[in-house]
Amino acid sequence: MRMNEGAQTINQKSRSESGIFRQIGYDEGLGKRQSAWAQSLEEDLGMSEMTPVPAATVVVARDSEAADSIEILLLKRNSKLVFHGGHWVFPGGRVDRGDFAGADGLEYRAALRAAVRETKEEAGLEIGEGQLIHTAHWTTPPHLPRRFCTWFFMCPVPRSSVVSVDNDEILEHRWITPKAALAASKAEEIVLPQPTKETLKSIAQIRSVEALLTWAEATPVHIFPEDSPFYRPREMGYPPPNPC
Repeated sequence: MRMNEGAQTINQKSRSESGIFRQIGYDEGLGKRQSAWAQSLEEDLGMSEMTPVPAATVVVARDSEAADSIEILLLKRNSKLVFHGGHWVFPGGRVDRGDFAGADGLEYRAALRAAVRETKEEAGLEIGEGQLIHTAHWTTPPHLPRRFCTWFFMCPVPRSSVVSVDNDEILEHRWITPKAALAASKAEEIVLPQPTKETLKSIAQIRSVEALLTWAEATPVHIFPEDSPFYRPREMGYPPPNPC
């Protein structure tokens, strides 16, 4: 299990030795785009700051039918919802009080449980904590009516997996390649939240679930903002101790 502190590179050698990692890693302009995103939100909304709520989201991936790319599960949220209404998102939601039961007060362990629970509730998919790979942590910028500090996970599933949405909070779903999702967003056919868009950009060149998992294991956890006080991995139980 890799160790991660801030947004520093922990496994630089592994990444530099592989051309695909250089192609699909977070590009140099990512930090500038994130800063501009946060600044524009702060300037547009004159609301008082609120403490973000812990949340978890899952990038559910499968191999494409042609076996030349990966497909990601995106869900369309009801437009009546306050947070990201009408947007296409990964399965996920807030960490509930019940998710902390048996987690020894550790947010990472509770987030794992929330990720499994929300994927079941929103997409009807049964996944396990052992399938999840922690890849990122995003905190909503200040001055928004809803703020979350979200643990991002990758999770592989077989092509035979059947998705079932509730037609209430979630209205539609689609399996789509990262490139196709980004193209649809650029054409204004769908709306993607910024963290979702940046995640898709980072994996757009990956051609198989196996390569995705290799990338996820070798790439440092991405943190926004880099100095987020809401991401204290060791204190929160990540990475978990190695079994004896």
